Amino acid sequence: MAEFCKQFNEVTKNLEKETPIPVVLSAFSNRSFTFQCKSPPTSWFLKKCAGIETGASKPGHDIVGNVHVKQIYEIAKVKLKDEHLSSLKEETMCRMIAASASSMGIKVIASENEIAEIKKSTIEASVGDKGKKTPAAGDKKAPAAAAAGDKKAPAAAAAGDKKAPASTTSGDKKAPEKKK
Repeated sequence: MAEFCKQFNEVTKNLEKETPIPVVLSAFSNRSFTFQCKSPPTSWFLKKCAGIETGASKPGHDIVGNVHVKQIYEIAKVKLKDEHLSSLKEETMCRMIAASASSMGIKVIASENEIAEIKKSTIEASVGDKGKKTPAAGDKKAPAAAAAGDKKAPAAAAAGDKKAPASTTSGDKKAPEKKK
């Protein structure tokens, strides 16, 4: 255990004090171990950017702080370095972070010019070597558009670019027939 503390302190010595660092620790029967440090939780980044101690007690009703869309992108860049998140697109990660901000009562702000600039940079970043757009290039709304209140942006996209399931009511379903 003392050896883990020494190695952990060495790995995290350049980080700000009191920064929460999730760790995956694997301990083996021969008293050896491996560990992997991950990035701080998204909620910690958001609270730090918004300058707040806690989120809203009534998310959706109370706004306790603001973060700028550029801060969302900076958080996404850090989070995408984690192995388990590295396969996500930057835009998807930004949508997830914006949704987290919303659920904490933090408003994401951006101007129309910034939204257009983000869309342009997203398209440029996804252009392949031959100058052709990759399949996801520019076809979706930028996360800033969703965060800025664009009603056309799908709400489910904030949860990971999946289409929202069609909702059904209990009156739409028929009871299964019983076999005799």
